[in-house]
Amino acid sequence: MKWQGFALLAGLSIALLSGCGAPSSTTGGNAYQTTGSSNSTTSTANQTAATASPAAAIGHMAPNFDLAQLGGTGNVSLSKLLANGEPILLNAWASWCPPCQMETPDLIKMSQKYKGQMQFVGVDMTTQETNPKDASAFVKKYGIPYSVLMDTQGTFLNAYALQGFPTTFVISPKGKILDVEFGMMTAERMQTVIQQAIAASK
Repeated sequence: MKWQGFALLAGLSIALLSGCGAPSSTTGGNAYQTTGSSNSTTSTANQTAATASPAAAIGHMAPNFDLAQLGGTGNVSLSKLLANGEPILLNAWASWCPPCQMETPDLIKMSQKYKGQMQFVGVDMTTQETNPKDASAFVKKYGIPYSVLMDTQGTFLNAYALQGFPTTFVISPKGKILDVEFGMMTAERMQTVIQQAIAASK
């Protein structure tokens, strides 16, 4: 029984790190694909990203986007964010996704710790929500202090070829993708990624 319990816990841990499945942008309907890898093998995950989505791979220029900001305060584009001169952490999530829920508190802490050095932006996969209002409830529940954008038409999901949530893109002030993280990041991994991005942007 002890071994069965251990196996169950191990399976749950892997599932959380791997993230939630997202509909394939090429198959449509209710087809789902899993994320490329857990964060324990980040290099493998990044290689998967380069193969599956060349446009949103490490070393490539990040695809532009222009999305409505949650709360009706106007649209935010990638070019507008780049004008601030700081690296960007783009975190794609959905309110129903358990790994997204677990990752959010650490993202909030990091956004406060590195304020003025790193821009944090959440992107809600609105087309995947049961109710668009769920995104607002999610932001209110966790007290997210940074900008949250709404992907109401699925343009971000398709441009970045997302296959699971959460997925995080780290972008340099010049618009180049520095890192892609599949699934929930640990606080330690998150801090490492942020510090590397800040150092690379000086």
